[in-house]
Amino acid sequence: MKLILALLLVVSLVAVTEAGMECFMCRLIVSTVEKKLASDEGGINQNGDKLCNEITGGNAVLDPICKKILDGFLDQIIDGLKDGQTADDICKKIKMCTADNN
Repeated sequence: MKLILALLLVVSLVAVTEAGMECFMCRLIVSTVEKKLASDEGGINQNGDKLCNEITGGNAVLDPICKKILDGFLDQIIDGLKDGQTADDICKKIKMCTADNN
């Protein structure tokens, strides 16, 4: 029984850590996209992998999270920024952050 509880605790901690990492990466991506938008929006759309490499330095843990966010939500991030939304608002809207990730 103790083993099962310990495993459940570990799984819960991993899920919380992953959720926190996704939120952190989302905010970082939104900030980076915001800085690059003024100069080269088309380049952002075409070079998502390059942008992730810039942000993560090719980190084996962070790079897949970055690519997941850019591949799935780049258009929503750009639209949110054009509408004046903050990184927090955008990341909550695309469900990478929750109220608990503040």
